[in-house]
Amino acid sequence: MSKSAPESVRELVVRAKVRLPDGTRAAFVLVPPGPFVMGLDDAGDESPAHTRMLPAYLIGETAVTNAQYLAFCAATGHPLPDPPPWGYADDVPVVSVSVADANAYCAWSGTRLPTEVEWEKAARGTDGRLYPWGDEEPQDASANDLCVTYTHPVWGTSAQATAAPVSYETQDVSPFGARQMVGNTAEWVADGYDPRAYERADRGLSPSSDGTMHVYRGTNHQGPARFARVTCRLRAEPTTRSSAIGFRVVVDGAAVASRDPRIALEVPCAVVRGPRLPVARLADLEAMMRSGEGVSLPLALAKALTHEHPDLLPARFLLGRAYLGAGQVDLAMATFRALVERAPHNPVLAQQAAKVLHDAGYADRALELVGSGGDDALVTLNEAILCWATGRFRDCVRLADVLVARGERGPTRLIRGLARLECLALEGALEDIEAHLVESPSDTAASNMRGDILREMRRHVEAEHVYQETLRAIDEALESSPDDAELHSRRAYTLLALDRLDAAEASAKKADSIEPAEVLTLRSLGRVALAKGDAALAVDLFARARAGDEKRMELAFDHAAALVAAGHAEEARPILAMTIAASARLARAARTTPSLAPLAP
Repeated sequence: MSKSAPESVRELVVRAKVRLPDGTRAAFVLVPPGPFVMGLDDAGDESPAHTRMLPAYLIGETAVTNAQYLAFCAATGHPLPDPPPWGYADDVPVVSVSVADANAYCAWSGTRLPTEVEWEKAARGTDGRLYPWGDEEPQDASANDLCVTYTHPVWGTSAQATAAPVSYETQDVSPFGARQMVGNTAEWVADGYDPRAYERADRGLSPSSDGTMHVYRGTNHQGPARFARVTCRLRAEPTTRSSAIGFRVVVDGAAVASRDPRIALEVPCAVVRGPRLPVARLADLEAMMRSGEGVSLPLALAKALTHEHPDLLPARFLLGRAYLGAGQVDLAMATFRALVERAPHNPVLAQQAAKVLHDAGYADRALELVGSGGDDALVTLNEAILCWATGRFRDCVRLADVLVARGERGPTRLIRGLARLECLALEGALEDIEAHLVESPSDTAASNMRGDILREMRRHVEAEHVYQETLRAIDEALESSPDDAELHSRRAYTLLALDRLDAAEASAKKADSIEPAEVLTLRSLGRVALAKGDAALAVDLFARARAGDEKRMELAFDHAAALVAAGHAEEARPILAMTIAASARLARAARTTPSLAPLAP
């Protein structure tokens, strides 16, 4: 098993401290708002995989400990739990508590038990992984051997002799920073058990439970490895007090947004790095500001993003907006001034910041930022970054080409390399990343990306051989069936994969001349239009194809991609939300599939 989350994870890990009634502070992590995939297909009561949308919330970084629970017992007179064989060690998760015991602690601490949905998102992240660390299965009989592997100083060397302290460093860390969600102690959640809960949720219905059984999630230090899967649902009577079951708690995001004095968000934040981390979060941060998610959460995320990526100008712009939303006008003004100073005489930045100030009622402050001259290189660079941030990768390459031709250095080659990588222009991406590394040899993320590109190029060569063989087979079939529209459409897909756009367009048009308005034909025409940069035509073609077959998920992905390329990201969001379950399955497959494979019909 890998010792860290995959590099494709693009989450900011935001931690918080919540003051408990006894004056101590408990560690929490933020789970941002948005959709994720819950459950698995064809997996009994874990089925079907379906999309759930959640607001932001804080969840305990670890399970509630003995020290925290015994403080509650001392303050309220609540009975102590039965001691486990390893005793009441302060920093070990409390166990032998019923659902009622856990709810009593929540009432005292101002928290609550997580729902099944909240628990699974916190453990799983948003990429559909099967374990907090990724998709690789534990290799040993006990999940604890890989997730905790703890040797108790008294009970000896057997990892299964005891639960581990919450302070013990484990490989079991979720994309949001929650630790030990599988492999140490199992955890009660808020839900009664309904074997058909996911079927009901998929139809928009509420779960139904008779109250006789209650759900707990995550395996314990003696549990089998098969229970370590984050989708696994376990159940017991709610009165059960087991040395295998504890609990962790959540705080609603509304409490953070309302500036509850008990809660302190910690910034700067740790980051799980990925090649598109900065821009992947810009859109989320922008959406959070528009959605009225409060002021504390967007401000914390903007601070974290700016701290980790000080040269990312759009992040600084959003930080200024976040300060303004929080009523901290002087800090907003200082941030906007610093932004303009980093890109001197940039009229675009100055005017955007001035508009924000003016719209917020600070016309006098807005005048201070308006009227500068212009530096074309800085304006172009900022536009390229914004194109990258909004998924317009071909436009980003075009703008970066202008800067490179003028001899501009700095982040230009890196930005163009990332955009070329998204366009599958692997040789150009490698050239740009290597040029960037000559200037910045200590950039570890770029160095890792170089290795990824080289591996992708090897897979590309293998895939190209497959597509050449496929093309030969299709051409042989067309000799005997020259008017087969489906064969011409499939030939268009194969030629697209080989980057032979004109030939692909000819095959797609031939298919359309034989069977116009057929779903496969429309999709192949749309793919060609998108590849040739005609996003508006692609949007129309994919929309017509989806009208003919609404159930094909790949059509929805194509349609969303075309909308983004055409500058209609907001229209693409609901389509992507509907198909996120299929997206997660593709993401898992992509780790072992050549990158060109999704182009196949």
